[in-house]
Amino acid sequence: MFKINLSQLLTIFSLVLFATACNLFKPVPEKDSISTTVFLETPFSKTITPEYLEENLGRRLKEEKIPVSNIHNPEQTDTVLVMHYRSSSFYFYLTSDNRALFYEANIKNPRIRLIADLRTGIKKDAFREAFRDINELDSDTLQVIEDEFSKAIFEFKRDRLQKIKIENYLD
Repeated sequence: MFKINLSQLLTIFSLVLFATACNLFKPVPEKDSISTTVFLETPFSKTITPEYLEENLGRRLKEEKIPVSNIHNPEQTDTVLVMHYRSSSFYFYLTSDNRALFYEANIKNPRIRLIADLRTGIKKDAFREAFRDINELDSDTLQVIEDEFSKAIFEFKRDRLQKIKIENYLD
């Protein structure tokens, strides 16, 4: 019959533990940096919709519908859908044919991840490295504007990203 003494058992256990640890601590692949233009075009790496938020944020998502006057036709009432997730909010304009057009987000929750793994709570250096066209970041507020249609504001506190505000122009 096959016998294993304590030293052999410890050696085998150590080898298995070492092999497992080597697999766990593989280097994380470098993520590609993005341009601010790419961020403004697709901040979530996908088109943001109410369904996308429901799938990814689940039951803690609260919806609110707000009637607003149409800017072109004051007799017409439009609807803004606001989706709240903890301290974050997403705004959609609901069209007459029931499409939801994303136009604004105020993000404070680190669970909400954007393109290039951007999220609140990351350090300023990691934020700067995520963008290939941001070299210096001396202020606690960074505003990125693309044309007159898209804007993002990043607010930092104690060298950590605290808030992300995304605004898209709709007419």
